[in-house]
Amino acid sequence: MTSSNSWICDGTPKNGEEYPGLGEAHQPHENYSLDCEICGLPKESWQPGAKKGSGKLFKMAIPIAVAGIVAVVVGGGAAYYTFVMNRCDLGLEKIDGQCIDPFLQPYQEARQQGYEAISIAKNYQTMEDLKKAQTVLVDATNKLNQIPTEASIYPEVETTIEQYQQKETEINSDLTKEETALEKLAEVETIAKTAEEQTEKADNTALLNAAKQKWQEARNKLQEIDTNTLVANGIQQYQSNYDKQITSIDERIASIAKQNRPRLSTNTNYRPPTAQRNLSTRQNKVTQPQPQPQAVPADPCAVVPKPDYCRF
Repeated sequence: MTSSNSWICDGTPKNGEEYPGLGEAHQPHENYSLDCEICGLPKESWQPGAKKGSGKLFKMAIPIAVAGIVAVVVGGGAAYYTFVMNRCDLGLEKIDGQCIDPFLQPYQEARQQGYEAISIAKNYQTMEDLKKAQTVLVDATNKLNQIPTEASIYPEVETTIEQYQQKETEINSDLTKEETALEKLAEVETIAKTAEEQTEKADNTALLNAAKQKWQEARNKLQEIDTNTLVANGIQQYQSNYDKQITSIDERIASIAKQNRPRLSTNTNYRPPTAQRNLSTRQNKVTQPQPQPQAVPADPCAVVPKPDYCRF
């Protein structure tokens, strides 16, 4: 049911008039305006008894409308020219009177963020520095990946993404290297702790030698740590401590050996066994020269000194 102010149009005039350029068969449509919203036929075309004069008036309106359109086009030519000349190229937007890529600012922000991350990674002093640089650089790369390939600035974006991905690989390599160094240092400290416990309990040469071997194992394990890592700065101190422990053990071993060495007797009343003493006595008797008897001179005065009674 239609209201008193509405009318139905199916695209076919019902008053017998022709409306060039208007009207086209379509499903019945209820209109509330003077023209059909679908095909443009006027309301009079729906009324079978409507006079054709009203249709003529409509026909007369067409040239007038066309003339008006022409006037608008001619009069707006200058405005259209201005619009065409001032429009931005594809992919750019007018911002503050300038044609700018709308993704330029996001690109610049992501690039600056990435440069800061690279600077931190280049001069890292702790593992936390590396982890922070990794997080910031990954975030910057993700932001760059959100810029569409159709953006006019995308060639620069693509180059920057490649650079950041390479830096991410380097940072990951540094993190792996530092983590490996920390693991090896932990192994060294575990060995050194065992060596320290053995050293404290050692009370003989065998136990001391076992502790010494542990200290040597810890010292040798230090050589496996990459010298281009953060923990490498303390390797010299570790090695110096282990060398002192080894030297101390060597001194203890030498002291024990000295205490167990046989001592020479200092007793002055010591006498060799009887058989040896008798042999020594016989040897002395055999080798001792016997005193020779002296010849008595025939002349008692032929001696020196002469007796007092000898005058010549």
